[in-house]
Formats: sequence, structure tokens, C-alpha cells
Amino acid sequence: MQKSHQILAFTTARTSAKPKLSTAKRSYLGQARLIAACALAAGAVLVPGVARHGANAATITWTDSSGNHTWSDNANWSPTGTPTTTSDVIIGSPASAATPSLDDFSVTIANLTVNTSSELDVAANIDLDIGAGGTVTDNGTIKVNATGANSGTGIGITGAVLLTGSGNLVLNANSANLGTANIFNNGSSNLTQDTNHTISGTGEITVVTFNNNGTVNANSNGNTLLLQNTLNNTGTMEATSGGILELTGTTTNTGGTILASGGTVLLSGSSITGGTLTSASGSEIDAQANTTLGGVTISTGSNLKVLDSNNLYFASGSTITDNGTITINKGGSNNGTGIGIDGTVNLTGTGNLVLNANSANLGTANIFNNGSSNLTQDTNHTISG
Repeated sequence: MQKSHQILAFTTARTSAKPKLSTAKRSYLGQARLIAACALAAGAVLVPGVARHGANAATITWTDSSGNHTWSDNANWSPTGTPTTTSDVIIGSPASAATPSLDDFSVTIANLTVNTSSELDVAANIDLDIGAGGTVTDNGTIKVNATGANSGTGIGITGAVLLTGSGNLVLNANSANLGTANIFNNGSSNLTQDTNHTISGTGEITVVTFNNNGTVNANSNGNTLLLQNTLNNTGTMEATSGGILELTGTTTNTGGTILASGGTVLLSGSSITGGTLTSASGSEIDAQANTTLGGVTISTGSNLKVLDSNNLYFASGSTITDNGTITINKGGSNNGTGIGIDGTVNLTGTGNLVLNANSANLGTANIFNNGSSNLTQDTNHTISG
């Protein structure tokens, strides 16, 4: 993502202003970093005025000792010196330390801890990158694009990274561009969210592999939280408060739940294997763009609807346990809509698969052959319409 001169703020208590470095100070720091880089490349051990941590991660704590709330001031950290790629950064200890402002560059760090009741704000056009093998322990709140500006903003993941703690990482994308709040691939990314942590809001998660053991909640009214690529879910991925959770990748959902509860889940060209699809009263799960289901359970009272002009596929060799309602052709339009059967499929459960064809064309709600199809409907299941 493009880097630019903006502000990344870690907050424990809100302040009325987030000071920025003067032009002279930014110029000085830029020159100092260039000098430091050249000196280190030449084998120098110490560059005056530039802190350097060892090869092993070292703890560095925000203190705001200078009282100027400036990230780039060495005196605002303990030990003295700004964080580097090998730093374990702690925000919120002491909790009274005022808001630090990262005022002229994006950062890469090794590990991050945000303490209870503390907050980290990643401002517009800034990337916070976590290095390979890093851990983010979030017991407070992390906000990506806190103001919702229409500028690329995100958290970059390199290699395997663990997101743990009891906090909430909030994506706050501009409604015109989901990419303005993004957890993104910064190289062979494999992000694991631990059991008690939550990712919420609106934006994108585009890491190569996302392992969710906690909660992903699309809870921004009328806005989408988009998950792409490879997903392994043993926790809960849900849409609430009018939000839209859109899944486009390959999801192994064994032991997990995909839930629409006050929002809409949109399966958009995705592949879902295992686990449970659930919708609360008044909510639904919609399928479009050739989504494939295999080995899933639709829970009692839930609604799965195939959108008009789209097809849903049941994977070869799978059992679909339907204890709710599956509707083919949600709107009853005069456009071909159906469920394709690939190989041998068993349709079981106590639910109902409803064909909702347009009266002018029976083919607009069709259970059709997608290759050597052999569909068995079990004893207690119903096909109607």
C-alpha cells in the first residue's frame, strides 16, 4: 500500500490535538534516517541520535515523557529510542500516557501489546506492519482508518502472525472503498485470530490465509466486510446490526458457524466445506456467483436463498443437512436459477427445499445435473414449490 505523511495514533485518553512534527523536524529526521541506514550498511555500531535495537526483539514502552505526544521523539519511549522492526511495543502502560502521534511514516514492528482500555488508531494512508512470527496482544481497541477517509489504510501481515487478547480490531472503511480499511498480505501472510478476540466493522481481510478461532462481525449498517482467499473457521463469522458479511474465498468451516443475525451473509463465488450456516429470524444467507457447499448443516429455522440468475452447487460426495429452508430463485424472476448436483449427493435433515420458479418458465427454479448427478433425498426432508 502507498505510504504517505499522515498520522497513526495510539490512544489511551483522547486529546484535543495530535501534534505533528514541524517541517524542519521532519527534514532533520529524514536526513538522520538516511545517514543511519548508510552507516549501518557500512558496519557502524552506533549512529548518534538514532536508537538501534539488537537482533532480538526488545520491549519498548510508550511514556510520553516529553509531553509532546510525538512518536518520533526518542525521549517518549522507555528505553530511550523509537520502535524498530525488532521492537515489542507496549501501549497503555502507564495508562495515563497521552496519545502518541506517528507523524511522518508508516511503521514495521515485531510485536504489539495494547492494554485494557487503551486504543490504537491507524489513521488514513498509514500502514502498521507486523513482522513474521509476530504477536499482536490486543486487550483494548485497534481502529483502522478511524475517520473513515477515502485513503488506503491497513495492517500488513508478513508470514505467520497471531492476533490474541480479548479486544476488538475495528475496520472503518470509507463506504466508497472497502480497501480503505484492510488487513492485507505483506508477504506469505498467515493470520490466526485467537479464541476471545474480535475483528469487526467494514473493510477487507485479504491475507493469504486467515485462521479464525474468534469472532468476525460485519456490524456496520449497510456496509460490507469482505473476506477473500483461504479461510479456516472454527469460531463465528457473522453479520449483525445491518451489516453484510461477504465471503469469496475457500472456507473450511468444520466446527465453525457462519451466522446472519440482524444482517446478511453473502456467499459470493465461495466454497464452504463443513460447519453450520445459521440465520436468525428476519435475516438470511444469500448465495450467488456459483457458490459451492459441501458437508454443511443449515440449522433449524434458518434461511438460505439462491439469488435470481445465479446457481448454487452441492459438491460431489457430500451430505447437505438441511433443517431450515433453502429457496431457489429468491425473487421469482424469469431468469434461470438453480442448484447443480455434482456426482453423488445426499440431501438430509428435516427442512424444506423450495423451488420458486417464475410462472412463465419452470426452468427458473431447477435442481439440475452438473455431471454424473445422483441425488438422494432422505426420509424426513421435503422438496416443494
